[in-house]
Amino acid sequence: MLSQSIPLGRLTTQFDSTVSFFINQTHQLFSSNPEDEILQNDLTLNFDPFTISILKNEFKERNGEMLMNDFILTIKNHMIHWQLDIPNRQKKLIRCLILLFKDIDLNGNGNMEWDEFTNYIIEKAAVLNTQKNKSEDIKSYHCTKTKVNLKLTQPIAKCIYVSLIDKLAFFEEGSDVVYFADPKTG
Repeated sequence: MLSQSIPLGRLTTQFDSTVSFFINQTHQLFSSNPEDEILQNDLTLNFDPFTISILKNEFKERNGEMLMNDFILTIKNHMIHWQLDIPNRQKKLIRCLILLFKDIDLNGNGNMEWDEFTNYIIEKAAVLNTQKNKSEDIKSYHCTKTKVNLKLTQPIAKCIYVSLIDKLAFFEEGSDVVYFADPKTG
């Protein structure tokens, strides 16, 4: 099998033109796309220590600043386990990295500084984890017509569904007696 070698300069030019296209189109086409926000949040939470250490070295080599193309080129090859099953993964990854760069580059000078990057990742991860924990705490309940034929004297302290026996288990506040009820008939 013969392999064709592509000069690095031509490869960089092709990459730069692809990124430039996405930069120009990102604001018009993708700025209000909810999928992009979800993917970008997921991307932000998936920066592993290895990728961050590589980025740190890249920032050091560039005097603490990185251009968008350098940022994307550095990161895209290290996010090999990110969202493997989505269609057009490579394009979506580049688009998310462009949006991420724009979010991080607070002063809008086209250069991302190491401090901007680390502050953003830390703060965004904290916010996203807080939101995730809150959404996990909020349970969805709905009213049913099921009536339990039992007179309780205290409020129910806890009620859980036990799928193994298809029963609701509950107990009153201050009680050590656990009651079981059929979820459909009471």
